[in-house]
This record gives sequence, structure tokens and C-alpha cells, in this order.
Amino acid sequence: NGPDDKPDLKTIRAFAANSTQGINYKANSWHSPMVTIGQRVNFMVLVWENGVALQDCEEAPISPVVVDLTPSFKNLRESKL
Repeated sequence: NGPDDKPDLKTIRAFAANSTQGINYKANSWHSPMVTIGQRVNFMVLVWENGVALQDCEEAPISPVVVDLTPSFKNLRESKL
């Protein structure tokens, strides 16, 4: 978080995952919703909420960000279960 406790765009990171991987966000982490590139898929999301609006979901507007995922996709392989 930045000094104002809002997202610090200098530390923004992106990653790519395959269909056999799960994503787990650290508590109090600013994050974007998950998105797909190239095809439509279903997500399952588990979330814990305590009923306090600013603790359950706080939104912060940010400037547009462009992320190059080419390096991530180059090494991403679909695992076989």
C-alpha cells in the first residue's frame, strides 16, 4: 500500500496461471478481479466476509495500467491431472 493506504502503482504485478492452479491473495492486498485472455472460463471464488463494508470490499480508482504478460505466457504450460 502507498502512504495513503491506497494501491501503490509502482509496485503493481501481474501473473498468468493455468487451469490447474489456484490463486490466493494475502489479506489486505489490493487486487483486480481475475480475467481470462483468449477464451471464456468459469471461476470458483471462496471469500470470507465479516459484514463490515470497508473491510469486506473497498474500491479504489486507479489510472489505466498496461501489463505485458508475454513472458508469463511463454512459460505457461497446461498440466495434466
